[in-house]
Amino acid sequence: MKIVSVFLAVSTLLLFSSCEKLDFGKGGKGTKCQKYVYEDLVFSEQCGCIVSGKVKYVKGKTLALVDYGDGSCDNEAVKTVCYQGDCYHKKATKHVITIDCQQKSVAEGEVEESEALSPELP
Repeated sequence: MKIVSVFLAVSTLLLFSSCEKLDFGKGGKGTKCQKYVYEDLVFSEQCGCIVSGKVKYVKGKTLALVDYGDGSCDNEAVKTVCYQGDCYHKKATKHVITIDCQQKSVAEGEVEESEALSPELP
């Protein structure tokens, strides 16, 4: 029971963690947000690519979602850049992206907000 409680607490913390402004050397500032896998990624040995799973970018609210598909070896993902935290809003934008099949996983953690808002994958 304690393991489930700890897992839920950590998941909630990641979901609602906010980003902070950080200094980058000569007075420049960048905004960070959190990127995490919220549906397990599946790598296909057959086509050598991630074929399913989902990634979320969060900064107090959801900035973007990446859906790697349904298991088809099509080398494509759909990135939704959300509108004011609503990824299903009519102003949210969807971008079909070609996947870099050299990448077998996605690193979670702190990233630049610009990565979340870009219509491309990193």
